[in-house]
Amino acid sequence: MATLTVRTPHPVFVERARAVDTVLRVGGGTLTAATYDLLDHEQTAIVDDRAATVAGSGPYTATVALVAGDVPATLDFSQAYEERWTLTVDGDTHVVRRPCWLVRFSLRPAIDDSDLEARHPGITNLKPAAWSDWAEVRDKAFETVVRRLIREGLRPDLVLDASQVVDAHVSKALAMGFRGMATNARGGGSYISQAEHYEEEHEADFAALRLDLDLVESGKQADADRGEPGVGVLFLTSSDSNRSRWI
Repeated sequence: MATLTVRTPHPVFVERARAVDTVLRVGGGTLTAATYDLLDHEQTAIVDDRAATVAGSGPYTATVALVAGDVPATLDFSQAYEERWTLTVDGDTHVVRRPCWLVRFSLRPAIDDSDLEARHPGITNLKPAAWSDWAEVRDKAFETVVRRLIREGLRPDLVLDASQVVDAHVSKALAMGFRGMATNARGGGSYISQAEHYEEEHEADFAALRLDLDLVESGKQADADRGEPGVGVLFLTSSDSNRSRWI
């Protein structure tokens, strides 16, 4: 029997007062039905037993459309919400939980293939024939950057200027791309060498991060804390009660 898998690359970020689709990717069996609950920090249902749209043929996706009124601007920001999915897979019922943050803004990728080409000229011509572009690699690299920000104690939703993570995103995408190509083409050794080179550059890019953070959660650039480093900072509490708390 296959093991049920649900993809959770990082917490789900839900913006207040904004319509958004939330998607769960499911593998390891035939998904035939799904429902969705969104629970707040007190486990009170904000969205209750909403039917999801199921698509695919393995892996499958379950998609729920949230409307702006589901998460109004009157709700407090929180890193303690939870998505709860009830899935019917191969005739059995499974309950899956995913962490969810209620945020003002979601940090979004700020690069495309031209940024990879600028860093490594000719890279777009090296991709395997099965790749239409570098989008999947870029997406996976961005998820890795987001996880690392969280691991370093930095909330991605408080980053006001997405361009400040571009270099770290590009170098991680190139590292992952070359490592992936090493398994699909001749000259794998040279690709591994390039992957290692860009992993080193990624470490340098991440160490050099200086971020404008919305620690007071006003949503205004004017209130930003400027130049916060990406490595070695942990915002657990603050002496100012108006500043964001990481709990």
